[in-house]
Amino acid sequence: MTNLLKALLIDPEKKELSFVEVPYEKEGTLRGFYDTIGCGLVDIVQIDKHPDGTRAIMVIDDEGLLRPNYHFGFMLSNMANVPFSGKCVILEETPDGDFKSLPYNEKEEETRFLDTVRKVIIWYGDDKELNIAIAERKVARPSTYVGSFDKKEPPELVWQWTPHNIN
Repeated sequence: MTNLLKALLIDPEKKELSFVEVPYEKEGTLRGFYDTIGCGLVDIVQIDKHPDGTRAIMVIDDEGLLRPNYHFGFMLSNMANVPFSGKCVILEETPDGDFKSLPYNEKEEETRFLDTVRKVIIWYGDDKELNIAIAERKVARPSTYVGSFDKKEPPELVWQWTPHNIN
């Protein structure tokens, strides 16, 4: 049986936050997440833990920083400014590891949650925004190179941001 999970979709290319319903089968696949996010491999990032053991999580595109549109992304200031690229969804996970809808059913609750996320999200989407973030010491310059050490093939630059601790 397919359930619909209420989640918050973060779309960095459009710089939008919206509530969506993600199809999910408890004993099935993650196809609903793949289709909603637009990827084929996901990763789960904990963003908060509640006293009852439930966790607020992001289901992210595991290969987001390797995609051609990697420069559209976001960081959450309460997570040491770790960059994420590509769409993701925020929802909850129970202590036994099952996915759970966000508990916001009233428009007022949704608005409060959106306001909370808007306070901590930092969008980036082009070289100008990236350079501003570097200048403000929110992130360091990209510095990771991947490639062959054989001089026949030059290394390829892969963008990897290193958070600055400015305190």
